[in-house]
Amino acid sequence: MRIKGQCPVCKSVCHECKRRIEEVQGVLRLECAYCGAIFFDTDSHPKPTYDLAYNMYFHRPSDIRKAGIMAEQLTQFIGPPLGKEKFLEVGSGNGLIPFLMQSMGYDATDLELDDEHAEYITTHLLIKTHVGQFEKYTSPDKYTLIYASHVLEHCIDPHTFLTSAMNNLKKGGVLFLDTPDVGFVKQYGTKWKHFRTRHPFEHVVLFREATLLYLAKKYNLKVIYSMHAVPFQSIQMAFEKQ
Repeated sequence: MRIKGQCPVCKSVCHECKRRIEEVQGVLRLECAYCGAIFFDTDSHPKPTYDLAYNMYFHRPSDIRKAGIMAEQLTQFIGPPLGKEKFLEVGSGNGLIPFLMQSMGYDATDLELDDEHAEYITTHLLIKTHVGQFEKYTSPDKYTLIYASHVLEHCIDPHTFLTSAMNNLKKGGVLFLDTPDVGFVKQYGTKWKHFRTRHPFEHVVLFREATLLYLAKKYNLKVIYSMHAVPFQSIQMAFEKQ
């Protein structure tokens, strides 16, 4: 099968510079030799649905525990809630992190794709929740911190995501990303859990540290934190808008 796709991160089109990872329902999963991203050769494949049933899955004890850990960690990047610092979580799953941030005094907002799930979060957690794609989202007020956990890998075009982040962050604001780390492919191969998801095309673009650093440079973002989260086989990076 001929490799014809363009890398969605660095836009490389060199056929010889892409490594074939596997074939999924007739679609190639490739690795870019330039930026290290892993992506599908085409986006003409079945799309997963991120509805209420999908998001209710993330109420396991491990998800609840992680929400508490991450909420505490995020406070070091947003500072004390002295001036009602604005916090946005993109694609919150269980909604617990904005709930905890709001409980600590931050002005917390949630952004969700699904109307029913947004209503659930608003009703049960009393969090301001907007409905829509982050790539098309514009807030009249700029955020001090935007947090997206296991969201970026679902985006066909990471550049539209980063552009929206830049537009919605205030100067000096922080974008905190938590996304699967393809460095673990070396250990697990095609059996890696972020390949073997509930929907075969759920993770359309996957990143390594070098890929995120490439994006940081392109968008003039300063890296202020980086950690390989081994228990989750992900990488966490925080970027400051210059």
